[in-house]
Amino acid sequence: MERLALTPMFWQNPIRPNHFRLVYSDKIVEASAKECVGLERWAVWTPESIEQRLRDYYEGKENFYVQRNKEAWALAEDTAKLEH
Repeated sequence: MERLALTPMFWQNPIRPNHFRLVYSDKIVEASAKECVGLERWAVWTPESIEQRLRDYYEGKENFYVQRNKEAWALAEDTAKLEH
């Protein structure tokens, strides 16, 4: 059976913000900030948060959690620029 290749999410260490990992369904690997740009932050979602995210999506509204991810992407992009 062929396995579906899923896009990983990224994890950023809250204590060491320049330390990133890519989170796949079956493994976690070290990564650079540049590799994390554009990926969604790995997080635990409560049922209520999932429902709100879906409601906001279908109502065309900005979602708090998605906005927070965008801020994390911006931080990853800034960190990636510093790596050069």
